[in-house]
Amino acid sequence: MTIKERFSELIKHYANGNKKAFADKIGVSATVVENVVGKRAGNSSFEVVQKIIFAFENLNAVWLIIGEGEMINSAEPASSESSNSISLNKRITELEYVVEIQKKLIQILFAKKEGRRYQGCRGCRGCRCRIISNFAVKKW
Repeated sequence: MTIKERFSELIKHYANGNKKAFADKIGVSATVVENVVGKRAGNSSFEVVQKIIFAFENLNAVWLIIGEGEMINSAEPASSESSNSISLNKRITELEYVVEIQKKLIQILFAKKEGRRYQGCRGCRGCRCRIISNFAVKKW
């Protein structure tokens, strides 16, 4: 499943298919959402992915970023202290993964500053591809 397909699933689940309502929920313009799921089918920026993760507490961040696992984290019974601990541990693990992605994004930005670009760059304006899933860089 591509990031575009995952975004479409999120829009169906959280906003009944309404792109504008989904954009409002995550705090971006409708154009940003349309650019990912519409005909243009561009790649989402890391900031948009991050806003989605923070907007929907039960969303599985790993599923959103790489497509593994279920879209929604399973609901844990809130009555037990151990179940709350498990839920917090899952969230911590997801956030640690997000931090790792942010570290790689920083490496990409440093590479760009040094005159290198991402593999898979499509030659868009000034090499501003926002490909989250491909972190390899090559010489300019």
